[in-house]
Amino acid sequence: MEKSHILMVEDDRLFADIHVQKMHEHDLHVTHVTNGEDAMRKLESETLDLILLDICLPGRDGFSILKDIRKHELGKDIPVIMLSRLSAKEDIDRAFQLGATEYMIKSQHTPEDVVLHIEKRLG
Repeated sequence: MEKSHILMVEDDRLFADIHVQKMHEHDLHVTHVTNGEDAMRKLESETLDLILLDICLPGRDGFSILKDIRKHELGKDIPVIMLSRLSAKEDIDRAFQLGATEYMIKSQHTPEDVVLHIEKRLG
């Protein structure tokens, strides 16, 4: 059985390393990038099953990236879980309006919890 392929778009390398390690423990294949341009290149070059997307990123923010993912033929049906420190209702509402599948606030979820949400989305 082929592993599910997750794209993690996160500029905090320590945060990403901890989460990537936990996903590997659950037999998930993860590609980690730190910005929107790399995320869009991966969307076009690899088969992705789910995207974890931060909002506060260098250059373009996660909202802009999410909008581009949803406009792209290859990204319109991929589940996108926003994983952000932003907790304002306006930010959460905006993410869902742009097509987020789920919104998780970083401080409220452990790496194990994030993996459980991923596995739920992947069926």
